[in-house]
Amino acid sequence: KLKQFENYLRNHTRIENLGIHLNELFEALNTAPTCKVSEQTCKVLETLQVSEQTLQVLQEFPYVNGGLFSVEITPLPAVNVALRETLIKCCEYDWSFISPVIFGSLFQAVISEKDRRNLGAHYTSERNIMRVVKPLFLDQLHTEFETAKQQPETLELFR
Repeated sequence: KLKQFENYLRNHTRIENLGIHLNELFEALNTAPTCKVSEQTCKVLETLQVSEQTLQVLQEFPYVNGGLFSVEITPLPAVNVALRETLIKCCEYDWSFISPVIFGSLFQAVISEKDRRNLGAHYTSERNIMRVVKPLFLDQLHTEFETAKQQPETLELFR
């Protein structure tokens, strides 16, 4: 959903509970849809007097398979107004203009080679990915699209 993270930050976190809520969000992102928020999380959230609305919002975040969000982040020791506002400001930026190659390079730079190997996290360039993906299905999709462009009623079905 568009602006889902930004809306969560703005409407469901405060300076004093930002770290806790980020951990809960990580858990939601790492939990399959069939068991979105665990009983333990519900108890913690009830203790913290988290609203039903916030709990519902957490359950609406998509499951991100692969364990990217499986590590619990340590409580943020110095959460202040500036940190929360910086996160919100980052949400306002249109990240779609940033090439995934940049994120791959950053990911590779911050994790040691040994840790990347243990995680099975190997960076693959966009060029190499396209060499595999294009013949598998992308070429066929482009061909179908070229044909559909000539027929507005067919093109409408692709929406």
